[in-house]
Amino acid sequence: VNAIAKYCFAASAVVSTSIGILMYFFADKITFLYLGEVTADVLKLAVFALGLFCINYLFRWVSFATQSFMLSIEEPMNASMISISTAMTFPLLALLLVWPAGLGLTGLWLNVPVTMGLAAVQSVFYMAKYRQNLRKTKTA
Repeated sequence: VNAIAKYCFAASAVVSTSIGILMYFFADKITFLYLGEVTADVLKLAVFALGLFCINYLFRWVSFATQSFMLSIEEPMNASMISISTAMTFPLLALLLVWPAGLGLTGLWLNVPVTMGLAAVQSVFYMAKYRQNLRKTKTA
């Protein structure tokens, strides 16, 4: 299981990071796919927003892979907590964190990367807890 987990985490990291990098460098092309012909101002705004959204891909793989791993080792509570946190808790927390900064639309666009960053931290915590329990089991 641990060997499979390593491949899953590595593949998730490579794919997610690659997609984020591609989206960042081809943001203008992606924008045209969705918006068609746009003014220079709209294009500039959309490319900026997409660039911020791409940060999400640097973190998303951690919670995605951890959630899948937790399900595979029959730890549904941890997997559910990641899912709930990613869908509900962390977006609200991120909103509360960026709203007072008065960032406007930038704050709204940063919601997803902040959410995924928090989910990555939560996931690392769950994985550390799993490894600690695994070590205790092996020594007992």
